[in-house]
Amino acid sequence: MAHFYDCTHEPKFEKNVTTPAQARKNNYKTYPSVTTVLGIIKDDFLDSIYKPRMMVDLARKHPNLVWQDIETLVYGTREHPVTGDTIGSSEFGTAVHKCMKIR
Repeated sequence: MAHFYDCTHEPKFEKNVTTPAQARKNNYKTYPSVTTVLGIIKDDFLDSIYKPRMMVDLARKHPNLVWQDIETLVYGTREHPVTGDTIGSSEFGTAVHKCMKIR
């Protein structure tokens, strides 16, 4: 999900702004997060070479995993900031955002 920040004085998460149109109406200094921007920009190397190669390599190393779990491993795993469980990097980013103080 896209998320935006009001950068007028001190950056502040705008929980009610989820689209560029809403950001423009909200404030001229409301910007998308870095992860929102990176989610829009496609990278041919990542999509066409790195990800397929990693999925094949990981499938060979972990033949008992379903493809969804292998896809999660492609970009690595991290330790959950609260539970200590091993989770995918994207899930880690979501958990960290939830732990951040939202103003």
